[in-house]
Amino acid sequence: MRGMVLWAALGAAVVFAGAWFLPWMGDTPPFPLIGHGMTGAGFIFDTPPGPGTGLEIVLFGLLGLAAFVAAFLTAPVGSVIIALLADITGVHLALRDHPGLSSGPGTVIAIMAITVLAATQVVVIWPAARKSAIVAVALATVAGVGGSVLVTARDVDATTSTALSAVTVKEQHGPLSGITAVDAKNGAERWHHWERDWTDAQAGLSPDGATAYLAVDKTTGRYALAFAAATGKLLWQKELRADPWYWPASRPTAPGVTDEDPWLLIGPGLVHHTGLNQLRYLDADGREGTIRLDARCAGVLGAGGVRRLYLVEMCGDAVGVLATDRNATQLWSAMPFQSVADAFRATVDDHGDTITIGVNDRTATLDAGTGRVTG
Repeated sequence: MRGMVLWAALGAAVVFAGAWFLPWMGDTPPFPLIGHGMTGAGFIFDTPPGPGTGLEIVLFGLLGLAAFVAAFLTAPVGSVIIALLADITGVHLALRDHPGLSSGPGTVIAIMAITVLAATQVVVIWPAARKSAIVAVALATVAGVGGSVLVTARDVDATTSTALSAVTVKEQHGPLSGITAVDAKNGAERWHHWERDWTDAQAGLSPDGATAYLAVDKTTGRYALAFAAATGKLLWQKELRADPWYWPASRPTAPGVTDEDPWLLIGPGLVHHTGLNQLRYLDADGREGTIRLDARCAGVLGAGGVRRLYLVEMCGDAVGVLATDRNATQLWSAMPFQSVADAFRATVDDHGDTITIGVNDRTATLDAGTGRVTG
């Protein structure tokens, strides 16, 4: 290789090497991805990127390296053949579904570098193809930029609605995960918001039907989002917990077991455990407050309410109710249930002046203003 061909090959080698330090998936370079995908038997099956993607990254890297080595050892035919195999692997890697991981430019840039290398080797084999090779390099550069935009654009699929009628919401799971809202009367889809780097989506609707809430896991932690239920407009997004490469299987099976809660607890706003008897409250406007459970209580069985927030507390073998206003200020607490065996989840029905609490097969009606048991 001489002159421009040599410099073009050297430049492609530098770009290829540099691409491995750029994000490929999940805003992460490939080396942490490979290591994570091969860490622990549980992680191999439950956490992205998994062994398939990890092995494909390794194969792509080895083929690319072999193509460059063959070129600099003056084996242009072999270099072109290996480069084509590398490009096929790289394109598949860039376009494959990888749930839980956003797309990054690194893969496409590495493909572009290998394509440029192949063009230089074609010139070595057929010097008369110099002009065609220059065109190929230009096209590879354009394709690299366009490819980066394409793979990133696949990461989000979101729609909105102009209708104002009532909706119900459900989770979407798959290569793209998130929330889908459907018309409460006819079941037709109204809007959705799905993203590739979301997993373990949990969706719920506020009791007044005005706000849809979503909690999702990302590679950096767990996040909560609020949407206008009628239109799908994103109201806010907040981090609930920073926990890189979270493994959903480690979540507790009942609230109060650890400082995390496995369900969405929704009243006028969203409630999230931050400590054994401490809760973080996020209202529909994104304002935050802190709620402390009664001293003997260590978990929450359910939540609800329209004008106020009602939390059903797990207090040893008893079950209590804690009421707060929309600013998370405690109004009253009561202990309507005693000697409750194996309480796991509770329901809250807000009737305005009264509320009905259901725990297992038992119910109690309380005055909404005072907490006094009325039935």
